[in-house]
Amino acid sequence: MAFEELQDNLEILFSNHNLDHFDLQNVTHRESFFYGLNTSQYYATLHDLQRLKPLYINDKMKEFYGFEHNTFSDIDYFYYFLTIHPTSYGVLLDSIVHFKKGGEGYLNLEYRLKNSKNKYEKFLGSTKSIFINKKAELAVTFLTKVEVFSKKNNQKPVNITTREREIIRFYCEGKEIKEIASYLNISESTIKVHLKNIYKKLGIRNSRELSSYFEKFS
Repeated sequence: MAFEELQDNLEILFSNHNLDHFDLQNVTHRESFFYGLNTSQYYATLHDLQRLKPLYINDKMKEFYGFEHNTFSDIDYFYYFLTIHPTSYGVLLDSIVHFKKGGEGYLNLEYRLKNSKNKYEKFLGSTKSIFINKKAELAVTFLTKVEVFSKKNNQKPVNITTREREIIRFYCEGKEIKEIASYLNISESTIKVHLKNIYKKLGIRNSRELSSYFEKFS
C-alpha cells in the first residue's frame, strides 16, 4: 500500500537524522535535515505543530504550489485552508485531533491540493511527529500523488529514484545487500526498505523478477 511505502521512507529519513534532540537553531542540523527533505522523492512539508504553520516545504512541493521560497515568515494556519480543497477540511480536523492526542504513530490521510495552475490534485499522505522533550512539537508529511495504472495494459509506475536505480544495478550484478550498503554508505536496513519499495513500484515479488527489469531501469 502507498501509506506503508510513505511510512517506510519516513523511517529512513528519521533514522538518518538525530531527531531525538532536534534543534532548528542549529544551522548545521537544520540544513542537513532540509537537504534530506529536498532529496526525497516525495512532496514533503515540515510543520510547526504548536503554531499550526508550515516551516519548510521541499523543492518538489514548492514547484507544485508555484511558490518562490521553501520557508515561510508571516504565514499561519490559513496556509492550509488556502491550499487544500474545501471538501477536504475534515482532514485538518483529523490532524488536530491526532496531535492533541499526543501525535504517536502515523497519521495517514487523503488530500486534494491546489497546484500552481489552480487545479486540484489528489494525494495520499503520511505524517510522523518529531518529539522534543517527549512532546510532539514538529511533524513531517510525505505526500504522493494518486495515480491509477491499468493492469490490462501492464502499465507500471515509473517513479524509480536515482538511488533505487543504483540499488537495482548493484543487486542485479549479483552484489549482496551488505556490499551495496558499503558502496552507497547507507545501512543494510535502508537497502532492504529500498528493495521493498522497488518491488512494490514494479509490481514484482522477488529478485529474479527484478533482474528482468535491469536493462529498462539501469
